[in-house]
Amino acid sequence: MHGSIWAGYLRGPHTYGRVAQLYWWPGLQREVNAWVRGCQECGSRKARPREVIPPLRSLRGGDVGDRWALDVAGPFPIASGGKRYVIAALEYVTRYAAARSVVKYTADNVAAFLMDEEVLKFGAFRELLTDGPPEMTGRVIEQLVNLLQAKQTNPVPYRPQMIGLVERFHRTWKDCVATFMADEKQNDWGDWVQCAVYADNSARHSTVALTPNELMMGRRLRLPNELLRRTAVTEAGDLLPYHRRLMSALERSQQCAERARVKEQARQARYYNRRAKQTRSFEAGDRVWVYNPPRGPKATKFVHMWMGPLRVIEPAGYENYVLRREDKTGKPESIIAHVSFMVSFHAPTSLLEQTADEIEAELDGDSTDEGARRHDVEVTSAAVRAARRRPEWPVGGEATSKTTEPSWTIRGGV
Repeated sequence: MHGSIWAGYLRGPHTYGRVAQLYWWPGLQREVNAWVRGCQECGSRKARPREVIPPLRSLRGGDVGDRWALDVAGPFPIASGGKRYVIAALEYVTRYAAARSVVKYTADNVAAFLMDEEVLKFGAFRELLTDGPPEMTGRVIEQLVNLLQAKQTNPVPYRPQMIGLVERFHRTWKDCVATFMADEKQNDWGDWVQCAVYADNSARHSTVALTPNELMMGRRLRLPNELLRRTAVTEAGDLLPYHRRLMSALERSQQCAERARVKEQARQARYYNRRAKQTRSFEAGDRVWVYNPPRGPKATKFVHMWMGPLRVIEPAGYENYVLRREDKTGKPESIIAHVSFMVSFHAPTSLLEQTADEIEAELDGDSTDEGARRHDVEVTSAAVRAARRRPEWPVGGEATSKTTEPSWTIRGGV
C-alpha cells in the first residue's frame, strides 16, 4: 500500500486513500501517517532541511596575531605558471590579509603558506580557523599546529559563516581582479592578486575605522601620487623617539579600533537579528536524519540526500550537536552537525522492537540482586496464575458472597 511498485512511496494522504478503499479500523488515518513518517526510504530521500538562523554572535579578536582565518578558493582558469588556486588568510583584530596563488591545492602548499606568510612574518598564532577539507585537517597541518603549540578550529560542514571574514575577502579580491582582467583570455588573474591584497590592506575598514596596515605595522601604505607632494627624501631622525611615537600610535590605534569594532558589531547584530529564525533543540538520545548530499560521480539527481538514523549524544554549542551513527550501512562514527541540517527521525515498528529489547537487556544487566529478581518473577507468575483462575461472570447469575471464592446462584432453577 505504500512501498510497493504500485504505490510508489507516496505521501501519507495518498497512502491513506489507498488503504481506506479496502480496510477500516479505529485510528486508521493516524496509524497510516505514523507508518509513512517512519518509512526509511522516504526519510532518507524526501526530508527537507529547515534553516535555523540564530542571533549573531561576534568573535572577539584578542591580541594582534592571536587568531587567523584560512581558506582556499578555486579552481580558476589556468593562469601563468599553471596556477589555479588562491590561498588566503586574514588576521581577526587588524583585518590584515595575505594571499598566494598556487598550482595545486595540497596540504604541503597550505603549510608552506602558513609558515612563509604568517608565522615567519608576524609570529606564531594561537588559533587557526579553517574549513574541513582533508587538505586542512590532515596530518601535515596537524603537525604544524602542534609544533606551534596552537589550536585549530573547524566549522561544521556546510556552515561557512564561522570563517565569514575570509570568505568575504575572497569576494573582495575576486571583484578587484575581475576589473583588471582581459575578458577574452581570463588567464592573467594571477598577475592581479597581490594588487588586490595591497588595495585591501591600504583601505579603511568600517569595522575597525582604520586601515589594516596601520593596525599591523603602525603606518599607512603610501600611494605613488603622495610622493608628488615632496621634492626630497625625508631625513631620518633618531630611532628612540621614533620608537616611542610608533608604540604610542599603535596603542591609540588599537584602542580606536576596539571602540569602532564594538560599535560596528552592535550595528551588524541589530540588522542581522531581524532575520533570526526560531531555533530548534534536540535532547540526548533523540534520533535524527542529517543532510549529507554526496559529491563526485555519485552526485546525481537520484541519490538519497539524508543519512541516518543518528543518535544525539550531547550539545556542542552554537546550535551544533554531537551525533553517533546507528544506520546499518555506515561505519560507527561521531560527527558534529548544525541544527539546520537535522530533522527528527520517526522510528518504524522494527526499530521500536529493537529499542524495547535493548531497554529490557539493559534493565536485566543493571539488576545485580538475583534473589530480588527471582522474587519479582515469582510474584508476577503468581499474579498471572491468580488472574487466570478468576471465575467469569455467568450469564444470568449473580454473586451471593464477597469471599475470594464466590458462590453462584442460577436464576430459574436447574
